[in-house]
Amino acid sequence: DRIDDAVGEVMQACELAPQWTGALNLLAALHVAGGQREMGRDAWYRSLQLNAKQPNVLLALAELAVSDGDPKAAQMAYAEASDLGSAEALYRMAELSHSQGDSDGARLYLQRFFDQTTGGPKHAPAVALSSNLDAELVRERSIFAAVGVFLVMMVGVVSWRRFRRKTVSDLIERVPGVAHDVSLVVSAIRH
Repeated sequence: DRIDDAVGEVMQACELAPQWTGALNLLAALHVAGGQREMGRDAWYRSLQLNAKQPNVLLALAELAVSDGDPKAAQMAYAEASDLGSAEALYRMAELSHSQGDSDGARLYLQRFFDQTTGGPKHAPAVALSSNLDAELVRERSIFAAVGVFLVMMVGVVSWRRFRRKTVSDLIERVPGVAHDVSLVVSAIRH
């Protein structure tokens, strides 16, 4: 009820001052908060037609696209906001890339984010995302290293066994007491 009253009042302001982007942006936010997402999106687009240099509106549209499950539209809106100087858009692009499994892209966006923010990396969610990406990179490298060590060991074992191969007769000559056991195993294999 209160949102509907607020929407009515802001719509009156929009009628009185149709070029006022602040009123359009407020109207859009109220529509989205009231569950009328398409009306909110339309109001934000009208606001952008009046003034295209509104990175916060582009961020809001991107967030709306993310919640609608449209990562391409979100990425485009974030990129436009970033082009207008929004460092927050870079962080959001990193977050979106990471959620889509693109860790390398996320690292690049985070690096650009940290380069653009003043006073160093003090954005707690960005620092946390950066730590997560670093941990993932360490895990990936550890897995590749473990696989590499395993392969080298396998090649080494196969090579060692090939060069140290002994025949059954050589083994029986070295330990004559096992001849009876070896003949039982060989006959079991044959049958």
